[in-house]
Amino acid sequence: MRRFTKITALLLAILMLLMSLAGCGEAPDTDPAATTTTGASVTTSGEDGETEATWEPLPQIDWDGRVFRVMGQDGVSVPQYYNMEIAADTLNGEVVNDAVYARNETLRTRYNFRVKADLYDTNSYQGMVTSAFGSGEERWELVLFHTYFAQRNAQKGMLIDLNTVKYVNFDAPCWNDYANEQLSIAGRLYFTSNDFNLVDKKRIYMLIYNRGIARANKDIGIEIETLVDSNEWTLEKLYQFTKAAAADSDGYSGMTINDTYGLSIAGELGLGIFALGFNSRPSKLDENGNIVLCGLDNNATFKWDKIIELCCDRNITWSNDYGQDGDGSAMFMDNRVLFNHGVLSFFDTSLKNIDFEYGFLPMPKYDPSQDHYYAPPCPNSNQVLAIPYSCTDTEFAGFALEAVSEESTATSLHAFYEVKCKLRESYDQRCADMLDLIFENVVYDVVYLGNIGGMQSDVYSMVGRYGFNCFDRLYQKKVSAIELELERIVNEYKS
Repeated sequence: MRRFTKITALLLAILMLLMSLAGCGEAPDTDPAATTTTGASVTTSGEDGETEATWEPLPQIDWDGRVFRVMGQDGVSVPQYYNMEIAADTLNGEVVNDAVYARNETLRTRYNFRVKADLYDTNSYQGMVTSAFGSGEERWELVLFHTYFAQRNAQKGMLIDLNTVKYVNFDAPCWNDYANEQLSIAGRLYFTSNDFNLVDKKRIYMLIYNRGIARANKDIGIEIETLVDSNEWTLEKLYQFTKAAAADSDGYSGMTINDTYGLSIAGELGLGIFALGFNSRPSKLDENGNIVLCGLDNNATFKWDKIIELCCDRNITWSNDYGQDGDGSAMFMDNRVLFNHGVLSFFDTSLKNIDFEYGFLPMPKYDPSQDHYYAPPCPNSNQVLAIPYSCTDTEFAGFALEAVSEESTATSLHAFYEVKCKLRESYDQRCADMLDLIFENVVYDVVYLGNIGGMQSDVYSMVGRYGFNCFDRLYQKKVSAIELELERIVNEYKS
């Protein structure tokens, strides 16, 4: 993903291109069948003036008022799943809404097509998609839905390989190469994420921390972002600070909901999220691009020992499961948790009313030798985009998808950063820097997110229920069935 701080360069490049087109003094070709290109290319510059990327711009085509229909969720029953990034009816002063409206108006003026959101309730949209796909009814050019559901539809032949779609240009900086690589199976890419998606970015796990607690604690006393900069933000540091912050503050014997904790996690799901953050993931691509299981690689057993030590110690970590009644996020809001393990949709409600200074942190590395800070998405709610097989005009679908994605980088994505980072005075450039880092290496492990063979639900999210390290046993119990399921998926993809 293009860094937020480089959006200005992208805007300048696009502006120069548009000025050069306007200077030609010729009207664009109005026949969609007669595609013409400008012969120009767009180049962005990175830091220190280095050239970063060059890609061919879309041709100037008049689509004669056609409608680009995008299916998503309306957020009525689950507000954090609302696909606000698709379309907006009017300007209303809300920064993301207005950016989406302006983006779509720009596309309507430039290419003469309109973006329409077709939204359904979270509880019914899967049935709606299944019915439409099964009947072959052409209702949408693009669908936004949860990864595990996209996986199932890809296996059934209901989605189009994006590698084959005209005008989809993975060289453009709005696309996420890392996501494309991880979500490909057997050389096919049926669904992915890019700068157009916003809900997926709201559902990526990170740590939100209380800067005031950190500064005031004599055993911490720093802004923890500095450890990220120096490659010292590790599991060891997280455990050290979590222990230092925990305190029996209510005066009663034993830790209760009224005490102060170092860490709050999202129950059994949280342990698996930490494992992926430590690069202990269930699958990887081999040198031939094939998916292979690797759940026991990279010292996985030892890492799970450390995860259990951190997450299952009820004297330092609060969990919303395992018999602890209470909301860890509410405790964080009450100034009684140092680290809250959560996602950006937490901002939609709770953090709007925060009254202390907070900061964002990526999931820590296991140790300094780990190559990246990895950001795991929520396996139950991460969203991806796909073109349904029932779409008959893939050229229009590909063009509109590319256009809205390229335009989103400097509009709706930029606005998302603004509204999610600058809600409170505690915002500073460090918040934007950390979000850049978090979004750079999102772990789109298809075996985990697709819950293939129960890998996510029956293995990674099950360890915490036992309270001891049973990962090896759970993994070995499932591995043969998962390998057979993977083989079947690859064969279905190729058929």
